[in-house]
Amino acid sequence: MNKVLSILVFSLLVACGLAEAATTGKITGQVMDSKGEALPGANITLEGTNRGATTDAEGYYLILSVDPGTYVLKASMVGYSASVKTDVRSNSDVTTTMNFRLNEATLELGELTVIAERPLVEPDRTESRYVITADDIRVLPMIRSLD
Repeated sequence: MNKVLSILVFSLLVACGLAEAATTGKITGQVMDSKGEALPGANITLEGTNRGATTDAEGYYLILSVDPGTYVLKASMVGYSASVKTDVRSNSDVTTTMNFRLNEATLELGELTVIAERPLVEPDRTESRYVITADDIRVLPMIRSLD
């Protein structure tokens, strides 16, 4: 009797685990440039969620635990124009493959102003410092002889 009960409990736990595992899907694919070369470090995001991924060295990505539904998938990378795929369907226990091709884009910067200031007092410095220039030395009185 005890053995039968143990088998029943074990079967129930396995069935619950399988049911839980089959409630989400995953999205995978590859990101390449217009020449067909892989883009490592590209960002893939599921818009409207906090899910996403970054491509590996071969340009592949994988997003796990995607709830069933229809999503907008966006691929982006610095130096390339973003690509968006709409109506991406995720189903339970199914892997959806979505590949992207990104086109190079030039980055245009407007006017750039750099302002650098040094604080008068640096709280992390523990020593005193005095800077003497060559002009400061030229105006100092000099003793030529001690006689």
